[in-house]
Amino acid sequence: MTEELMPAAEDPYGVSKLAVELDLKAAHEMFGLNSIIFRPSMFWRRQNDGHITAMW
Repeated sequence: MTEELMPAAEDPYGVSKLAVELDLKAAHEMFGLNSIIFRPSMFWRRQNDGHITAMW
């Protein structure tokens, strides 16, 4: 996975994150606003009891 990959949001959470990233990009282009997008290394794991937990 690299920064050059085109984003492809597949759920409402991903769509909202992508929308914010595009808003930040537009703010940079229009007003010179610098920002940092933090994407932690996290994945989700389903436990035996059916609960989903985040793994860092």
